[in-house]
Amino acid sequence: MNLLIIVHNSFDSINNEIIIYLKNKQKVQVVDVDNSNFKSILENYKGVKIWASNCSNFLGDIWEDILQDKSSSLVLTENNSVLKTDKFIAQGVNFIVLPPNQCLYLNTKNHKVLRAAVEILTWSVDKMKIKERSLVALSRKENEVVNLLLQGLDDREIAKQLFISDKTVRNHISNILQKICLRNRTQLVLWALQEMGEIEQLS
Repeated sequence: MNLLIIVHNSFDSINNEIIIYLKNKQKVQVVDVDNSNFKSILENYKGVKIWASNCSNFLGDIWEDILQDKSSSLVLTENNSVLKTDKFIAQGVNFIVLPPNQCLYLNTKNHKVLRAAVEILTWSVDKMKIKERSLVALSRKENEVVNLLLQGLDDREIAKQLFISDKTVRNHISNILQKICLRNRTQLVLWALQEMGEIEQLS
């Protein structure tokens, strides 16, 4: 299966990971909307198109292009604040929002679009697997950082305890949040307490 991935302005690392993943499975061509040949490439391409963007002006710039061939197009973003999902659904546009704000809407009978969606969702599931968000998924040092966070220590105090820099502490916390698909330290502390059985699972 051939895929055309259309990159719109901001294209972050998680989406770049998806491109690498898809390139290992499909024939993928990537084009930026700022490329001078973008329009001619789009007009001559008849396969599945994936529109990837996290920009707030996403719809204004390329909405009409998406609507012209929505049956073979799939919108991909990590930022669900970008997507006016009611508008997307009303117009029958296929879209996937990546974790941690995962949602999707598919309104196509095009088996190639569905197959591309399955590939992306498979990648997302694998990305989120992390042993059912178990503390076992974390490294020894990451577990030490979580334990000190639970004691109410700040970055500087954690750094002092572990003989590492403040920046390294922040890097550990960022890696932990990405690994278990959480957004901030508050969620991390609540999740860790749940894992340890200190509080009931949140609904």
